[in-house]
Amino acid sequence: MGDPDFFHIRYGANPHTRNRLGLKKSVDVVKAKDQWHAMKATLEKYDVKVDVIPAFETMPGLVFPANAGYVPRLHQKLPIDQRVVILSTLNSARAKESKVYAKFLKKKLGLRIRTIKRQFEGQADLVSWRGENIFTYGRLIKPQYQINFGIPPWKRLYGFRTDQRALHELHSWITLESSLSLELSNEAFYHGDTVLCPFGKKQEYLLVYFDGLTHSSQDLLKDEANIISLNKRDAEAFAANSFQIIRKGQPVLFMPSGVSVKLRQQIEAKGIEVVPIDVSEFLHKGGGAVKCMLLDLGPSTLKS
Repeated sequence: MGDPDFFHIRYGANPHTRNRLGLKKSVDVVKAKDQWHAMKATLEKYDVKVDVIPAFETMPGLVFPANAGYVPRLHQKLPIDQRVVILSTLNSARAKESKVYAKFLKKKLGLRIRTIKRQFEGQADLVSWRGENIFTYGRLIKPQYQINFGIPPWKRLYGFRTDQRALHELHSWITLESSLSLELSNEAFYHGDTVLCPFGKKQEYLLVYFDGLTHSSQDLLKDEANIISLNKRDAEAFAANSFQIIRKGQPVLFMPSGVSVKLRQQIEAKGIEVVPIDVSEFLHKGGGAVKCMLLDLGPSTLKS
């Protein structure tokens, strides 16, 4: 997790960070810190080991390290020094964070670092479902304003974060033939981990916000079994931005606290323990919830 001491909105690079006039929102720092520490304590209560990336005042995005990279063989139990992280090639607003992540992951934790050239935002856009990979991408643009025939008379465009061509650079670590590529369509859901969430003992279930995907990508999932379709309310509460662990053989799903009772009951009916966590200040001001706030390094043994 990333230390929240300097969490603020610096660039306003996604729709959640600005109000309807396009002005950057202001963070309630005390509330954000309280929520962050409560989330860390909750994870640790469930036996999750949390390493904390130091804060940098000029890099508030470090509080969302899911973008830091992708960890192959994530669900296999390995010594931490045998883990590989494919370091993300972040967008211009967060590009400087890559050096911080690389130093922390390599020198502090002992992981092996690999890189690719295309823009790619790690676990935020590459997840494992039923032993296969789901890669998400969208149109890359430079953030800009365009004329809007309404109030206000302008609209800010943000684009997405991962280049479709990045998938082919990942061939050394994942099997491309078993990878499903899905295109994102709604800038408010700018990463795959805001519209998709695999869960279950074998990652056999999948939360999906279909309206966050293009029609052609929706068609690739619509006949799949074990999918729970998210309604707009739960999607906007970032229900898909949840994080699962297996504890004592049982799945535990940490979810943003704003999800509906109905959705929780659907998930719990599948034998999953749901643990709500209030990260509203991070969601409503920064556009990230539980999963965005951590980089999952998987189950580990002691160093070899």
